[in-house]
Amino acid sequence: MKFQAVAQRMKQLSERVGSHLYAALSSREKREVWPQASFLRQLEKELREENYLKRPLNELPVVVFDVETTGFFPEQGDRILSIGAVRAVGQHILEEDSLYTLVRSDVSIPREVSQLTGITEDDLASAPVLADVLTQFFNFIGTDLLAAHHAGHEKAFMQQAVREMGGRSFQHRIVDTSFLVRIVDPALKQSSLEVCCSLYNIKPENRHHALGDALLAARLWTCLVQDMTAKGINTLQDAYLALSLNKNNFVINNWGGD
Repeated sequence: MKFQAVAQRMKQLSERVGSHLYAALSSREKREVWPQASFLRQLEKELREENYLKRPLNELPVVVFDVETTGFFPEQGDRILSIGAVRAVGQHILEEDSLYTLVRSDVSIPREVSQLTGITEDDLASAPVLADVLTQFFNFIGTDLLAAHHAGHEKAFMQQAVREMGGRSFQHRIVDTSFLVRIVDPALKQSSLEVCCSLYNIKPENRHHALGDALLAARLWTCLVQDMTAKGINTLQDAYLALSLNKNNFVINNWGGD
């Protein structure tokens, strides 16, 4: 009953005040209107018990995701415009098990961003607010491992979003596919999604759409899993060790060592 009352209050706030006034609420008030904060605390406990590093890559459930944003600096006021996510297990993408949503925002969309993503301010007018989107996103991913291409971008925005909602912190591990590509091609000079996908003849379709980019990164992920297991790299722990060895070899070679 208490949960239903809180959820109803959150819905009323979403409809009546929008994201600007919501952002002005105190951390305590945000926790009261975002029941997902308590769920997030439970997830943190479960995540600490997960051992992704030693699970076989071919059995590892992963949610590959992407966010489109107004810019690159969430700490300076840039905001999430949309989130796309798709689930994969080992070398198989579960395309029917996907998520896509726009995010209502009071921040103006720069013209170049709107042209790139196709997202307009009119599109966002009827979109769910950040609190609702985070609720949907965390319910979708549960305790699954996350993956993204150039994951620092996604991680920074998710950390800021959870912080704004009065949650504790963003605890999910995110594997960066742009790093894993270095195992396959240590000499690769560029790591854009298009370049990495070209290694596997993956056609770059629906670019700069959150779900489109998430699907591309998911296809890249499954190809990387196949390649890594063929090389005897069967877990994330093996992958991180391989990356470390590649880095050390690069340093030695550039020092002129044998």
